[in-house]
Amino acid sequence: MLPKFTNWSLKLSKFTSKFPIGRVGFHNQQNELSPFQARNLLKPFVFTLSVCGSSFVVATIWRYENQRSDFRSFLSITNSGIQKIQRRYQKEDDYIQQIKQWWNSQSDGFKMFCGITAINTLVFFGWRIPQLQTRIMTKYFMASVEQKSIRCLPMILSNFSHYSPMHFGLNMFVLYSFANIGVHIMGKENFLALYLSSGVMSSFVSSCYKVAVKSLTPSLGASGAILGILASTCIERPDIELMIIFLPFFSFSSATALKGLILMDTAGLIFRWGFFDHAAHLGGTLFGVYYSTILKQYLNRKQSVIIKHWVDLKQKF
Repeated sequence: MLPKFTNWSLKLSKFTSKFPIGRVGFHNQQNELSPFQARNLLKPFVFTLSVCGSSFVVATIWRYENQRSDFRSFLSITNSGIQKIQRRYQKEDDYIQQIKQWWNSQSDGFKMFCGITAINTLVFFGWRIPQLQTRIMTKYFMASVEQKSIRCLPMILSNFSHYSPMHFGLNMFVLYSFANIGVHIMGKENFLALYLSSGVMSSFVSSCYKVAVKSLTPSLGASGAILGILASTCIERPDIELMIIFLPFFSFSSATALKGLILMDTAGLIFRWGFFDHAAHLGGTLFGVYYSTILKQYLNRKQSVIIKHWVDLKQKF
């Protein structure tokens, strides 16, 4: 069993204040896993495949419906339609109009960043409410390998969860840095699908590693999901110049950054470094690479089939 929240939450706060970047884990004295059957990984494996598959299917349908909606909106813009829009805006408060105009002028990447950050912010403040810590937060927003099973829902919810303010802030900064270019390359629909899929894949890889080394160390953080976005962007744009936030005078290409991340996390697994959840990082990164090199082409070939099934389903209902 895990120690009480008050004991290991203090350890996490101290740990992330020193090493705030990445998906972090708790390290406690009771971290030895009792005999764990490999078949217990079957349910998380099926859950991971289901989330990844359904995410991109929904993204394909969402993109199709958005394109249809945009086309209908374009056709419906007539003189009378413009007059109706003008009359509607005249009835609204000037301040509300300004907010709407500002929001509509923002890029899809910024809007996607705001949505993901809003969810992460709500979860971050949830950790600050004592009544929620043991009943909800540790149960659903922290991925862990328990004595008898692996809970599936935390595998995806933990990717929206941060305990340390610096851990939260730096992860959102990295997401902000890659949101615009990521959405520009993938589209907002596939961007969100990749974020969710990379996140749940990072949790699954982390669970497999914990079972292999017999560890009960739980973890949380959006790094696995964000690294999936980062890795895909680096594959698509290998010549982008990047820099480390603490070393702004030192720059390198995105291709070099991707290789460095993979090597660092691989070394972390081999040498059992305890700074971050390196298995989760590696899982998210490699899924981002897999998406850009293999999965994207496969989805493009299957796009017409998915849309045909969707249209047929809509006609039935």
